Amino acid sequence: MDAHEASAVLAEAERRRQQTVTAGVAPWPWRLLGVWAGALVAYGLALDLDLVWVGGLLIIAALLAGGQRMVRLRGTHTPSRWALALAVAVAMLVVDIAVQSLVRWADGPLPNAVGALAAALLLLLVRPMQARIAAARRP
Repeated sequence: MDAHEASAVLAEAERRRQQTVTAGVAPWPWRLLGVWAGALVAYGLALDLDLVWVGGLLIIAALLAGGQRMVRLRGTHTPSRWALALAVAVAMLVVDIAVQSLVRWADGPLPNAVGALAAALLLLLVRPMQARIAAARRP
């Protein structure tokens, strides 16, 4: 192996390392967030329509969506990503309860579905913030 071949091999190794690091700090995929948001709204509708069996289908859908292989790298796994996830979950719960209360107070239809829709919209709106955090972690 001469110097040019060695240089090419090292460059390819560095490119693959960078590709792996980038994948390891990538934001949550839109597909996953879409399934979670859809599952939230469907669960709210299921509660309003007394369709308990839908809960099982939603668990299966969430497991399939979460089955995407995530890359975990030492040094790029950030606590701020999980802190954001916890903060979003708490905010979604608060928004869901608040919107449900308002809809019930106004005697509106499908209060669980409307509250779940508000929580799902919050989940989708947080994605750009999470993408900025992930971009800041890229080396």
